[in-house]
Amino acid sequence: MEQYFNCDDDFHSALKEIKSKVGTVPYKEIFRLFLNIRPKIFGECYWQLDEYDEEFSSIMSNHLPETVDFIKNDCTEGDFSWLSEIFDEIVEKTKSKEFVNCIKETAKKFPEECEKYYIIGAIDDAEGYL
Repeated sequence: MEQYFNCDDDFHSALKEIKSKVGTVPYKEIFRLFLNIRPKIFGECYWQLDEYDEEFSSIMSNHLPETVDFIKNDCTEGDFSWLSEIFDEIVEKTKSKEFVNCIKETAKKFPEECEKYYIIGAIDDAEGYL
């Protein structure tokens, strides 16, 4: 059974801890920290999901070369699934064709995950922001 955040304070403390490390550790570590807390957010806590998505997509958007590198080289199929939740936000903020091409190529590495979670639909939606 998943261990969700017990309260908003725990969630905000986790986000604050991650944000305190920005600029002091490599961005792939920041991305990994974000990905590690995502399963702890209960799906019906929309306010936490919205805040998480905004924080994570902003960091990824502001550090697009590191984001592309992470997705190409360090992303697992589970990571890719979680990231698909914010593909559209990243493309909306960056208008990056390079990012869209990166996620399209990465999707080819994870066909089962893409089918299971309809990630191709998320990529198509994101591409609509170009």
